[in-house]
Amino acid sequence: MDNKIVLDQVNYTYAKDTPFAHQALKGLDLTINAGEFVSIIGKTGSGKSTLVRLLNGLLIADEGRVSVNNLTLKKKMKKAEILQLRSQVGMIFQSAEKQLFADSVIEDVSFGPQNFGVPREKAIEQAKQVLKQVGIPAELFNRSPFELSGGQMRRVAIAGVLVMNPTILILDEPTVGLDEIGRREILEIIQALNEQKKVTIVMITHNMNVVSEYAKRVIWLSDGQLKLDLLTRDFFATVSETEILPPAVRIYRKLQKAGYDLESLPLTKTELVTEIMKKVGQ
Repeated sequence: MDNKIVLDQVNYTYAKDTPFAHQALKGLDLTINAGEFVSIIGKTGSGKSTLVRLLNGLLIADEGRVSVNNLTLKKKMKKAEILQLRSQVGMIFQSAEKQLFADSVIEDVSFGPQNFGVPREKAIEQAKQVLKQVGIPAELFNRSPFELSGGQMRRVAIAGVLVMNPTILILDEPTVGLDEIGRREILEIIQALNEQKKVTIVMITHNMNVVSEYAKRVIWLSDGQLKLDLLTRDFFATVSETEILPPAVRIYRKLQKAGYDLESLPLTKTELVTEIMKKVGQ
């Protein structure tokens, strides 16, 4: 199976054929290969959320073709096709804890597999394994998810998606509202899924530090169209808009203007310090 995401000349319009019509995507061409870690960036209204909702059938393109793991998404799909898609593509929305609903953590996470026909005992065992994987201790399994901290609730919500063993994980601002420790813990879980289990990661974020440290490729949307699509280091070496540069790149460019040329473009604070120390050593 050709496990990748393909969008071919995709158009999508909200409230089509009404006075309130708004074209969110305009002739979008895009391919995301299996195992990539991609960040989608752009201003509010650029089409980011519309794009990712096309990838698990929450929205269907007006024109063009959307193919996910060799399945073409269309308005009239068989139930088996929808189940196949939803099992392969996990989606975690902004403030993922709002997806929680059950009386206990274990019931919440085991709901998905049971809904797909997995026997209750097996589903609970799968849920326990995934909860441990995201750092939720066993003593919290029977507690109400609404009694947990914000970071713990976010992990439980992520576990509820991971328990389905998706090949693609879509995240819309997964670290919004978390403190620095919680943010890093969530991102390290996502990074491990990508590196160790080869899960394809498609993440919307406005946080350029997150993009520069974790993503391997950046897709920049503007007014429903593809503005730029490059590997992360090439992306930040190319763009001139200061407001979308991470701090390390901004400092690098200031040093360049002052006549201090570093060996390579640093994407993170750690890389920046390393490059400066090399220069000092010389």
